[in-house]
Amino acid sequence: MAQRSIAERIKGKMRRIFYMIRNRYYHSGERVNPDFPDENFRNHFKVYELASQFVRDKDVLDCGSGTGYGSAYLAQQGARSVTGIDYSRAAVAFARRRYSDKRLRFLKMDAQQMSLPDASFDFVFSSENLEHLADPRANVAEIRRVLRLGGIALIATPNKEMFSPGQEPSNPYHIKEFYFEVMRDLLEEFFREVYIFENSLESPFELGRQMKQQRVARGAVGLKPEPVPSATLGDHVVDLRHLHNTHSFLALMW
Repeated sequence: MAQRSIAERIKGKMRRIFYMIRNRYYHSGERVNPDFPDENFRNHFKVYELASQFVRDKDVLDCGSGTGYGSAYLAQQGARSVTGIDYSRAAVAFARRRYSDKRLRFLKMDAQQMSLPDASFDFVFSSENLEHLADPRANVAEIRRVLRLGGIALIATPNKEMFSPGQEPSNPYHIKEFYFEVMRDLLEEFFREVYIFENSLESPFELGRQMKQQRVARGAVGLKPEPVPSATLGDHVVDLRHLHNTHSFLALMW
């Protein structure tokens, strides 16, 4: 078993090296890639499928766009324009080479300090990016700043109960993971209405399960990711058919 595991790791490493030579981009596995359509990619893509209902004829910002597959998908779903920003020069270059839709643009930019005009987007999307930032509050403030009046924002980020309860993040790429109340308080600082969907899976950690039980007892609980076709959130009816947040909180704000 161990030898086979080592052989598989070597095979995966060699595949990534050959991929880098052909595409001028090294796929580490943390930033998902449509050429490696594993379970992690599929889970990320489902968030874009959920978001697609908000983009028709809208100006869209994809905050942490990575390899650009999701931005391209949102453009295909009828967005008027999609701006993808990422701090990785390599990822931005890959996205520019890969996708040529005239409605798309990819910019190297710090999500904590965006060089974008105030009130310039109708929909802002940020999935699995907040946890990578040294100053997530600055990022949420920037999302609020660039969002137009009447616009919608979507943020998905790992539930700390699922990954690193009571300790520093185990994922070396994550700087800060969020407990429910910390995330709720951060988003409510900037948005009038905040709706957070709980993740669907149970924490593999005993401490994580205990922490959830304790916060539920305090009334700190989000919306259940139930398999229903839609839900009314404030003045919006939201299509939930693609809701599949197994490990992460998913928040909608306006």
